[in-house]
Amino acid sequence: MMKRSNPIKILRILLLLLPFGVKAQNQPAPGTSDYRKMQEAAKNPVVQSAIQKNYPTLQKEATESPDKTDQTSRFAQSNVGQSFSCSVENPLLDPSFSYLPANDDSSTSVINIPFNFNFFGTNYNKVYINNNGNITFDELDSTYSSTGFPSPRDMIAPFWADVDTRNNTGYVAYKVEATRLTVIWYNVGYFRMKSDKRNTFKLVISDGADPYIGAGNNVAFYYGDMQWTTGDASSSDNGFYGIPATVGLNNGQGSGSCYYSQLGRFGKPGSEYISSTDISGVSYLDYKCFTFDASTLEDVEADFDWQNLICAVDFTKYISNPQNCNVIHQWDFGDGTTSQEEAPLHSYASAGTYTVKLNVYYQCAACQGNFTTVTKQITLDPDEDLFKDTVIQVPTELKSRVISTTTATFSDTWPLQYEASGLNDKSGYANGSEGVWRKEADYVYKVDRDQTNPPSLRDGGTFEMDQFSWEYAAIDAVPDWIKLNTMTAYSPYSYEIENENVLGIHNAALYDYGGHLPSANGVNMRYREMAYTGFEYLTGQASGNWVFGNQPLPRYKWYSTDYCYKHIVVVKASLEEIQGYDEVDVFGRSYFWSGFPFYFYYRHIRDNEIICRREHPLHPEWSILILKRALFEGSWKGHVMFRNDLQPIVQADIDNNMSHSGSKSLKISGDETFEQKLLVLDSAKEYQLSAWVSINDLHRTIPVLGQNIGIKVSVKDKDDLEVTSFMLEPEGNIIEGWQRINGSFTCPITNSTIELTFKSGSASIAWFDDLRLFPSEGNMTSYVYNLNDYRLQATLDEENYASFFYYDTEGNLYLTKKETEEGIKTITENVSYLVER
Repeated sequence: MMKRSNPIKILRILLLLLPFGVKAQNQPAPGTSDYRKMQEAAKNPVVQSAIQKNYPTLQKEATESPDKTDQTSRFAQSNVGQSFSCSVENPLLDPSFSYLPANDDSSTSVINIPFNFNFFGTNYNKVYINNNGNITFDELDSTYSSTGFPSPRDMIAPFWADVDTRNNTGYVAYKVEATRLTVIWYNVGYFRMKSDKRNTFKLVISDGADPYIGAGNNVAFYYGDMQWTTGDASSSDNGFYGIPATVGLNNGQGSGSCYYSQLGRFGKPGSEYISSTDISGVSYLDYKCFTFDASTLEDVEADFDWQNLICAVDFTKYISNPQNCNVIHQWDFGDGTTSQEEAPLHSYASAGTYTVKLNVYYQCAACQGNFTTVTKQITLDPDEDLFKDTVIQVPTELKSRVISTTTATFSDTWPLQYEASGLNDKSGYANGSEGVWRKEADYVYKVDRDQTNPPSLRDGGTFEMDQFSWEYAAIDAVPDWIKLNTMTAYSPYSYEIENENVLGIHNAALYDYGGHLPSANGVNMRYREMAYTGFEYLTGQASGNWVFGNQPLPRYKWYSTDYCYKHIVVVKASLEEIQGYDEVDVFGRSYFWSGFPFYFYYRHIRDNEIICRREHPLHPEWSILILKRALFEGSWKGHVMFRNDLQPIVQADIDNNMSHSGSKSLKISGDETFEQKLLVLDSAKEYQLSAWVSINDLHRTIPVLGQNIGIKVSVKDKDDLEVTSFMLEPEGNIIEGWQRINGSFTCPITNSTIELTFKSGSASIAWFDDLRLFPSEGNMTSYVYNLNDYRLQATLDEENYASFFYYDTEGNLYLTKKETEEGIKTITENVSYLVER
C-alpha cells in the first residue's frame, strides 16, 4: 500500500436502484470548533430563493421534509443571485427595533406602514402586532387560544398561541422599513409566565418587490428553536397538547372567508408533520422558513409524475400557480380504485399499462374553482432491476505503525419495548416514544502486518490502517474493517438479549426477576425461539418468553433494516415472520445527506401503513416493505417494530410450597392449556422441550409417576387451526420426587403458534417446574435466584439438570450439590467457624 496523507478508497457495493447523494469531503473532527461551525451552518444555511405565487414555499429546512406539499414547484423560476437566510436574528443587537412591553394578550396601537400590503386584493397601510404570535389589520386581537383557519378575522400568524413575555420570558420586537415590516418573537415563553420552554420565530410582510424575501413574495415566516405549543389557559399539559397553535394566514374580508392558507396546527412535541389540519410536532418548524404571495387568487394549473417503488407507485402532484386555499384531488388509478390523497402511494395487483387520471380544483371555504384534469398512461415492469453495482468513494485518513485496533458503533434508532403514557410530558427517551442510544456493532481491522528482514521487534509486526469512516459504517462500506459482532436486540432496560457474530450465528439471553437478572443464556439461537421459566417471576406475568398470566402483554417483534430509501424499507425478516401486520413503527437515521455525510438526523413514525410487501431478491430471508409515509426524503437505516397486544385468558396456579429449583412451580389439576404467542419458531427446525414434573410423593420409586402425565405441544397456523401435535412424557429416574420431561419436535410451518397442554393424568394434581424450549442445535444454561436476596440458588445445564448452591446466614457459599441420574450428589462443602476466646 502506498502511503497517502488523505487517501480515498473506491468501493463497489450493491445498492437500491434509486438516486442518493454521496460526497467525499474533508470534514472537521467531531468536538472541534470547526465541527461546531459546520453544525451551525447546517442549521442556518444560505440558499437560492424560488419565486412562487400564492403558496407557502418552503425555502430551506434543516432536515428533509416529510410533507410532499413542501416541495418547490417545478414550474417556479429561480431568482438568480438572490440569497435567502432562514436565521432569526436577536433584535437586541439592532437598535432600530422597537419593543412591546412585557405582557400577556396585549397588542401595539395601530402602526402605519409606508408601503401597500396587498392581502388577497385588499391594500393595507396599517397593522396591529399582537403578543400572541400574529398580526391583524382592522383591529387588535387578544385571543390566546387559536381557532385554526378559515376564520372571520383577518390575520397573519407565524405562530398563533398563548405567548407570555412577563417575568423575563422573552420579548416581542418590530421594525418598520420603507418596503417591509419585521416582527420577531424572541425566546418567548407561554402562559402562565412559564420559561422552561421557549420559542423563537419571525414574520416579514413586504410590498411584494422587496428582495429580502424575494420579489413576487409578500409574506415570510422564519423559525428558530421551537419548544412549546400551548399555554396553561388552553388546556396545556406542560406546554403541549390541549388547544394547538395555528400557523398560516387568513383574510376574513374575502368572499365567504375563502382566502386563507393554513400551514399547520401544532400541539405536541417532536418533529412529525402529517398535514395542514392534523396536529403535528412543533419541532417540525425548527430552523425552517416559508414564503408566500398573498396578493392574488388565480385558476389552478397542475401536472403529476410517478415513480415505480418495487410493488407500489408513488404519485407526485405539481401546482404551477399554487393558491392560498385548499387543493382538492381526485385520483383514478385506472384499475377501478380511486383516492383523494394529495400524493398517494398505490399498489397495483399486476404489471401492465394503466390510464391514470387526476382531477384538481381549489376549494377556499365557500369558494370552489374549476376542475383541471390531467391524464397519463403508466407502465409497470415487474422485471425492473432493484439493485445495481454502485461505486462510492470512502474518504479515510491513513495511520501508520499500528499494533492493534478495534472500534464500536452506536445508534439512537433503537426503540424501547414499551411506551409510558403517564410520562407524556417527559423526554421521548424516557417515555419510550423516541429511540435510545445503544451499541450497534464491534469492528476489527484486518490487513497483513509488516515484516522486516531481518526480523525486528522494534519495526516489525505493525500495519498501516485506514481510519474508521463512521458515516459509511451504516452500509458496511468501511474498507478492511470487519464487523465482528452485531447487536440485534435489547431488553427494555438496555440489556443485550441477542447478537449475531461474523459467521451469522446468533446468541441470545433471557432476563427475568423484574427484567434485571439473566435467567437463561442460549448459544446458536435467536431470542424469539428460546424460552425458560422457573415460575419465580415477581409480577405474575410472562416469564422468559413463556406466557402464564392474565395481564395484557405487549408483544413486539422488531428488526433492524438494511439500506432503505424514502418509502422503501428493507427489513431483516422474512415475509412469513411479519405476515398479518398492516402497520409498523419505524425508527431511523438519515445517511448520505447531500451536505456533510457525517451530519445525521433521527426520526420515527408510529403506525405507518404498509402499502405492499415483497421478498428481497438477493436475500430471501429478508423482506421489502413500501410504507405510506416516507421516514426521510433520502436514504436511511434503522429499526422497525411490529406491535400487537396479547391477552392471555388462563390464569396460572403458581404453588409457593413445591419446587424443583427455587421456591415455586406450576400446579396442574387435570388438563390446562396455555397459548404461547411470544415465541416465533422456524419451519423444518427441531426444538428441544424440557421440564421437571412431580406428584408430591417422595416415596415413589417406580419408573413412571403415573399414566398420561406430561406436556402436549400443539402447532397452529395463522387461522388458529391445529397442524400437528406432539406428546412428551416423563422418563428416566425419579430424583427426590421429580422426574424429567425431555423430548424434541419439529415445527412444520412458518408463522405458527404453539400451545402447551399440561396433563396431570392419573394423578389428581401434578407440579411442573423449570420449563424451557430451545433449538436442538443450540445449548442453553438457565439460572434460578432466591427472591429474598437475589443470590444464585441454582443453575441448570444443557440437559436441564440442576446444580444447587447453599449459603450460611452471613451470605457465604458453603455447600454445592449436583443433580444426576443417580440422584443429588454433594460436590463441595466448606464450613468454617471463628471462635472468640
